Amino acid sequence: MSVELTAGARLYAVIGEAVHDLPPRFVSRLEGILKAQEDAQYAGHPVVPSASQQSGHINGGKRAHLMMIERKLSGLDAILEILHAAHIDAADGADEPVIGEHLVEGLLVAGRDLLKTSRDALSGTL
Repeated sequence: MSVELTAGARLYAVIGEAVHDLPPRFVSRLEGILKAQEDAQYAGHPVVPSASQQSGHINGGKRAHLMMIERKLSGLDAILEILHAAHIDAADGADEPVIGEHLVEGLLVAGRDLLKTSRDALSGTL
């Protein structure tokens, strides 16, 4: 069984120590976005697998492979949420950017890598 991360922990997992370089208001906003996503994601999905899932319709290796892809796509989703929140904050007329250009560039590179490895995994090349 996997351990579910809080919104704050997910944010830290994506951007690491750079979270301390962001304004607290912005971090709170990002955590709120991640929490809302979390709530929406689990609202209609049971946490415990259904009987048909447990009975082996998907074998263990394939299930682990799909879970890995899902985690990569969740990471990409979090990156896009961070970039979107930074874009909105900049559009709101912030005096200085909440995320430096080096962080934006790093998030874009990480997002592209997550997308590429997800595509590779889906095509069976991983």
